[in-house]
Amino acid sequence: MTAIHKTPYFMQYTKDVGAADSTKEINFKIALKIRNTEWINKQLKDTSDPKSANYGKQLTKEELDSMTLPSQEHFDKVETFLRSRGLESSREGDQLKVHGKVGKIESLFNTSIHKFEKPDGGKSDDFIFKRHGNFIVPNEIADCVDLVTGF
Repeated sequence: MTAIHKTPYFMQYTKDVGAADSTKEINFKIALKIRNTEWINKQLKDTSDPKSANYGKQLTKEELDSMTLPSQEHFDKVETFLRSRGLESSREGDQLKVHGKVGKIESLFNTSIHKFEKPDGGKSDDFIFKRHGNFIVPNEIADCVDLVTGF
């Protein structure tokens, strides 16, 4: 299991108003590991070196995506895992946008989610939902996951 934790800076200006209702539905994102990071570094050096024949020859987004987006296998593995735990997901580039109930998310990531008042006041029923403490990426998908954000 991989423990990941970093509290967003703005959270110091919010007020924790307690545990989130386990039936509340929220969204978060899972960024999957990209492929060919060594190739990316080589390309960046090669296209920015005036002595290189490839100097200034930037790749298109499509070319870059074809070489770096997470593998179909990783997408399938994580999406299947999330679905088996009662969460919905959709692809956004190298990420999955995930939607589900707080209770299922807490159970999956071994954490608790609290609601916080927005720093700007916001409406009385308008809250930020964030984890309260660390969380753990499950072993079953840890090899595919680069970052979890949004809760």
